Amino acid sequence: MRILGILLIVLGLGAAGAGVYGHLEMQANQNTIDTNTAELKKILPEDDLTDIKTLVAIDRVLKEAAPPGKQDLAWDILNAMGDIEDNTMLRNVGFGAGGGLLLIGILLAALGGKKKKADAES
Repeated sequence: MRILGILLIVLGLGAAGAGVYGHLEMQANQNTIDTNTAELKKILPEDDLTDIKTLVAIDRVLKEAAPPGKQDLAWDILNAMGDIEDNTMLRNVGFGAGGGLLLIGILLAALGGKKKKADAES
């Protein structure tokens, strides 16, 4: 029972690590969106840069007419938007599963340890 508890603690820590990774990637994606939106605002100040249809249209125009280094700004925003959704799920599942596995692992390790002490006293 104690070994199973320790195993679940290790798995819980791994899942919590996945949650941290998802959170850090979400922040990196948000930084990409903020940076590229600021750059696009310099080129196209009147456009709404949160609408997917608008970003796709801007991407098509930028592919043909943008200066070098600015051709993928809208596409990078679209990619980051999709990645934020994926990383949100990874963060939520990682923290949820990690917390649950840690709790169960700690309980099993503690109960397994107390059972051994009770058997030793008998």
